[in-house]
Amino acid sequence: MRGLAVEDGAHIVLPMAGTRVLPAVADACEETGVPCVSTTFPWQAYVHARGAGPAHRFRWTYHFSWGLDDIARVFAGMWERIAPRATVGCLWNDDLQGRLLRHERYDFEAALSGRGHMLADLGASHEPATDLRAQAAWLREHGADLVTSASPATDLALFHRQAREAGPRPRLITCSRWLTYPHTHTTPAPTCTPNSVTRGWPRSAAGAPSTPTAPAWTAARASSRPAPTRRTPARPGSSRWGSRTPCWRPRTTPWPRPPTRPTAPRSPTP
Repeated sequence: MRGLAVEDGAHIVLPMAGTRVLPAVADACEETGVPCVSTTFPWQAYVHARGAGPAHRFRWTYHFSWGLDDIARVFAGMWERIAPRATVGCLWNDDLQGRLLRHERYDFEAALSGRGHMLADLGASHEPATDLRAQAAWLREHGADLVTSASPATDLALFHRQAREAGPRPRLITCSRWLTYPHTHTTPAPTCTPNSVTRGWPRSAAGAPSTPTAPAWTAARASSRPAPTRRTPARPGSSRWGSRTPCWRPRTTPWPRPPTRPTAPRSPTP
């Protein structure tokens, strides 16, 4: 990062979000005095990872993004479509994200107080995970059929498969991290019925599966858009609209004749 700022003369740095990379890049930019703008990373994790408080003001680094509390409220709205008061299993890691999700100030439980949901911590997991059968057993023991997670795609697919082997599969899994970085999906999606994993098309309020709804909505939206108009580039001698066609059009019907006015008879010339 220092080589990019000093040797290459970068005027501004736009880092990609990451639990370890983004805070390190932001700290380096703050030290070298190079503006840094970042997003798609919970602001609580951004501030906490840099050892600062919510009121701290950095000089050279700027971050704008949603927070863990925003994610919790969005997920709660999805859970409440299935059960007004749900028991939700929490599949969180033992790294920075997992610690913040369990934090007494930033955690999901603080953001969801008063909504009646019970969060059951399934135990911290290490990334990349090789065995999540213990978490799947805890899910079954708590009787939870909803899961929230911040796992990568590989760990989420592993948990889904092992949870199905341990008992009834989860009815809904909400995971923001999988949706935030779709280009990192190197593992095939777990075999499941539509909507057992939240992937951008949740089940409708009426309970209909999202599989037929999404293509129909996309097609209807595309057909309702007006066709784009293509202007011809202006050429020498053309009009200001970029076409040789004149702005006026010749009239195809004859103009109405004015009414004739009666005239007095003329006297004969002597």
